[in-house]
Amino acid sequence: MNFSNVDLSNCEKEPIHIPNTIQSFGFLLLVSIPQYQIVQCSTNVSHFLGLDSTMLLHSLLSELFSEEDMKWLRECEKGSTENRYHRASVCLGRKASFFNLTVRYAHYYFVIEAEPHTESPLSMDTCQQWSWQLIQDLKRAKKLHKLADVMAKHIRKITHYDRVMVYEFDKDWNGNVIAESRIKSLDPFLGHHFPASDIPQQARKIYHNNTLRIIPDVNYSPINLEPTLNPITQQPLDMSLLSLRSVSPMHIEYLQNMGVSATLVISIMVGDHLWGLIACHHHSPKYMAYDWRNLLEHYTQIFAYHVDFLEDISRQKFDLQIEHQEKELIKKILQEQNLHETLSNHLDLLLKFNNASGVVFYANQQLYKEGVTPNKNFIESLIDWLFVYRSEGIYITDSLCKDFEPAFDYSSVASGILALRFSKYEKSFIIWFKPEVSQSIIWAGNPYQKNILQHDNEIRLSPRKSFEKWEETVKNKSLPWQEEEIKLAESFRLFLMEYIANQTTLLEAQNLALNIKVQEQVLEVKKAHHFLQDANEMLKQQNEELIAQNEEIYKLYKALKGSRHNLKTVLDNITQVFFFLDRDCNLVFFNQLAAKLVEQFYEKKLLIGQHFLTVIEEEKTRKAVERNFQKALLGNGVSVESEIIREDINFHRWYKYDYNPVYDQGEIIGVVVLMIDITVIKQAQKYIETQNKTLRKIAFIQSHEVRRPLANILGLLHLIKTEDPTEKEGYLALLEQESNSLDDIIHKIVNKINKINF
Repeated sequence: MNFSNVDLSNCEKEPIHIPNTIQSFGFLLLVSIPQYQIVQCSTNVSHFLGLDSTMLLHSLLSELFSEEDMKWLRECEKGSTENRYHRASVCLGRKASFFNLTVRYAHYYFVIEAEPHTESPLSMDTCQQWSWQLIQDLKRAKKLHKLADVMAKHIRKITHYDRVMVYEFDKDWNGNVIAESRIKSLDPFLGHHFPASDIPQQARKIYHNNTLRIIPDVNYSPINLEPTLNPITQQPLDMSLLSLRSVSPMHIEYLQNMGVSATLVISIMVGDHLWGLIACHHHSPKYMAYDWRNLLEHYTQIFAYHVDFLEDISRQKFDLQIEHQEKELIKKILQEQNLHETLSNHLDLLLKFNNASGVVFYANQQLYKEGVTPNKNFIESLIDWLFVYRSEGIYITDSLCKDFEPAFDYSSVASGILALRFSKYEKSFIIWFKPEVSQSIIWAGNPYQKNILQHDNEIRLSPRKSFEKWEETVKNKSLPWQEEEIKLAESFRLFLMEYIANQTTLLEAQNLALNIKVQEQVLEVKKAHHFLQDANEMLKQQNEELIAQNEEIYKLYKALKGSRHNLKTVLDNITQVFFFLDRDCNLVFFNQLAAKLVEQFYEKKLLIGQHFLTVIEEEKTRKAVERNFQKALLGNGVSVESEIIREDINFHRWYKYDYNPVYDQGEIIGVVVLMIDITVIKQAQKYIETQNKTLRKIAFIQSHEVRRPLANILGLLHLIKTEDPTEKEGYLALLEQESNSLDDIIHKIVNKINKINF
């Protein structure tokens, strides 16, 4: 049989949260809601209550609880499933014994844990005195090991456990005993390390959620539940948060190998992080009642607060030390506007970002070094490897040779690295180096030794038998990178990425301006073509060359800009002035016509990100634009017309302004402003009004002045026909006079008609 594949990771698969048994220092009831019926219980209820479990099952809880206790339980139902509820000295059972109850509410049922009630020697005065003394001693401790030593001594003083240890986790979840208080007959564990496999991942999860664990007697006989499955869920009862939860056989064997008979373990939670444990060991059975356990949890919270306070002070000191260096370097980058040159000239500032011994900057196939670093060939091979196999933005390790085998030969200068990659497509890196620091780690027993048991063709791991001092020398490893060092590196990388993006945008804008100038030159050449016939062939050749160059630039530019460029090209070729503003009225985009109009009107250059209202100098116009912009943000399109007159630049145009909201997935993300030149329309309207006025005058002449002489002429003709012939000469004279008058009016009409341009 091959034992080489058996390792302690198998322990992590053990379902320790559903053992289906409890410890023997109390009993358990599972009560359905809303029936309040006992549907599951531990088989030791007869020992505590004098009632057989078969009699207790399916009975109503009210038969066991008093009316006052039932009222309290119903109040618990109104609370959160995350809370636990405690009630002391509850009289239960035929024996009329008193119990301390801990209740957890789980939507459809209650889990009730009961422990025998004992009169506690704790008094309020005693608790206050202990608390005050602990806080004073913790305040005087300025270092972590002093703080932990105070805690270990206080806990053992009030609990009388044989050994109390303060146990800190490292980043790999190995434990280190940083403080210890013990009876003299015990060998010390202070400074000893315990491998992460001693407390596997699922156990750490339980310690995170259930911060106190007591085992009064490791040699107890597990108590079964009846029935085995939770009748409400038809699954094993999850006991993660229960004090009575039975202990893993592997852990029992582990404690027995240590010679421990009773334990109490309290989680040290710094924020939401499982920082470590306070482990209490006793070499004979030892029970701590609920009020004692509650007090110890309270003390541990006070200790965790002081740990957090000390670590926060340490973080702040480090931040103050490096903040100046980062600000100084960023200031130089922004002032000098040449990223590569600035970084290569100020590697001394980069080196002060952390506790590294050397730093390199690599870009454009150029390598720059500061401090103690490996040789150029190794660095370039490392950069090639990082570029291919570590695509993430930041790579951190304190043992580079585990991932990159050539680093074995350079452990003295490059055991640990922190690498920043700030370009996706180019080899651009900043790499800090830390040297090897040989460490002697004292383990509580050999953590690599496998104790394998075979029984009935089954194999399993057994906890190590010995916890004697076992020393290991660790090589090819640097001091770890601190959280603050990593955060600073990530922050600086984000700055570099943003700076490069801004520089790229600026270059694109410059390329666009160059393209516009090229297009303008092409137009000038085309205009000159019509006036310089003698140089037609030469200009034609030059024009074709310029067009070819422009097309090549356009193709390259189009490949870089993609779809955004296509959109811009379309907008640059429309006849309307186009602005796209974000919700804060900042310029997101504008077309060429907009840029040209603003430059002509205000002698200003438009910039992406510029606040649009700062472009407009006239207060009245600015207020009108702001008012219409706010209306559009509310989802209302706005359309207004305005006449713009600037005599100083000989500018007189009419514009129609359209403000329209822009939506993205139903939300307004900005406003598009279109300025449409309607000068020709306005001129046509004015011209039509002038023509209409002239036509109205003609109509008036026709309807009034022509009617009078024409009526006189018709009357005279009638008289000539009917009157005495001797009177005709007088009538003819009058007829001639009226005809001349009519002729003058007709000429007047003709003159006005001639003034109308059709």
